[in-house]
Amino acid sequence: MSRNKNLTKPCFKNVEGNGWIIFPDSIPPPLQHPKDCPDAVESICPDVDLNECILKCAESDRCDFGYHIKTPKRNYCLPLYTSDYYPDANPLYYLKNKDDFEKTKSKNVIATSFLDTKIWAKNNILPDEANAVFYGDIVSLKNNRDGKTFGLTRDGGSPIFVENNGYTDYLKLKNIYSSELVDKIQYGDSVSFQIKQKTDKGFENTSEVLTEKDSGINNDSPAFEDINQSVQTNNEKFIIIPTRKFNSDKTVNYSDDFLLRTAIGYLENKKVGEDYKLVVNNNYDPKVDGLKDSFVHSFYNDDKPLYYCQNGKCTRETLGNAKTKGIRAMYNGNVAYTRSDCFGSCAWKSIGNCSNGLMSGESVGSTTKTHFSTMCIVLIIAVVLLVLIAIGVVFM
Repeated sequence: MSRNKNLTKPCFKNVEGNGWIIFPDSIPPPLQHPKDCPDAVESICPDVDLNECILKCAESDRCDFGYHIKTPKRNYCLPLYTSDYYPDANPLYYLKNKDDFEKTKSKNVIATSFLDTKIWAKNNILPDEANAVFYGDIVSLKNNRDGKTFGLTRDGGSPIFVENNGYTDYLKLKNIYSSELVDKIQYGDSVSFQIKQKTDKGFENTSEVLTEKDSGINNDSPAFEDINQSVQTNNEKFIIIPTRKFNSDKTVNYSDDFLLRTAIGYLENKKVGEDYKLVVNNNYDPKVDGLKDSFVHSFYNDDKPLYYCQNGKCTRETLGNAKTKGIRAMYNGNVAYTRSDCFGSCAWKSIGNCSNGLMSGESVGSTTKTHFSTMCIVLIIAVVLLVLIAIGVVFM
């Protein structure tokens, strides 16, 4: 079975006074949207070397990440437009070894990514944020009043929030504006939910997301409906409201409490008939009524997989067994990550400055092969000389 290669160990490079993290032989999916030539700061891929490419990114206030591809025919420089699209989506989540892509796996192709240290290495090179809630995470909603957890199911075709004992039905958090970003959820964000739905192949997440039913203007309505993907309106979202005073750009963590506001009210844990459901209450105002536990929720998934380095290997654990603080999570004193290969870092040792050969266009692999080839040639010459000397001694 084929297995993807690890990311190559990064190095640091100063380019005309600016610090950069360089990832040799590691790039995002090459030359395809949203990281293609039209997505570069000048909407083109100039044919320049790696140093010049980094300078083009440094000269723009809209770029803090990019990549460079060198082929036998030309260079492709992609200083990417990142100022609006990726305020919190760390580029490292998209990087893979260049040999994992058909376009760049040739030994004659050199591919390199670069990240601005002012943005992406303030604390750590790798994203230390495993307790943060991400778009795409599968969660339940846990209510503060009684600890009940809720997921989504369908009642006569209409999606409803029902008690799920933690894990029977899940919600998948969805960014209503983009499904491409590996991004953290922040307070004030607009989110929707994907729902598990039974198909011929069993239960699976569908592309449907939820909004209030038009009949939801009635108080305590438990019913929602699927969004019309082609005609979206402003009420097709839920807003995450903090229970404490936070900046609007603060990341939501798994340990955080919050309110969920719809277009007309707030989600409340309430008994409907014989069962508890999350309903829309349009008479509740937290500024007037204060915080009530039946309206306060948190995202819950103790089984969310995390990964950490131990004895040189990337090891799997779960969020429920980790120690958390803010957006961080640790296990046995080791930093936990959300990426299943630990970003290839388990084999890394100290990270130093980039070699001159790398910045002049040599890949890590090609440099190693060159040194190996040179050693082989030297050894062959030495053996030939020894044989000639031995023959000379015999005939003397």
